[in-house]
Amino acid sequence: MGVNEIAINSLSELQLIQLAKKSSDVELLHRLSQSSYPTVRRCVARSRNTSRKTIDTLACDSALNVSFIANNNPNCTIKKVKIVNIHVLFVMWMKKNIFQDVILVKT
Repeated sequence: MGVNEIAINSLSELQLIQLAKKSSDVELLHRLSQSSYPTVRRCVARSRNTSRKTIDTLACDSALNVSFIANNNPNCTIKKVKIVNIHVLFVMWMKKNIFQDVILVKT
């Protein structure tokens, strides 16, 4: 573990958020994108300084608000998809029996 990694690991959630908001360092933003805090990952996803590779990874984040923000970042290169609640899909299917162009997401 390098000195920078130890320093990042010792910061509070609020300090990590502030760092993500202010940083233009692509490597630092990448490391912050791996934070256990979704609030930190959301700030990284919002940053226009975040690399395409990192944004594309965040676009598939388990926290839906992180993936939504990453999908709206201009650096995002993956296909943007609408995430739909499974219950809404079930009601649609029951009423009209349609499942075309729908992505099922466990909620």
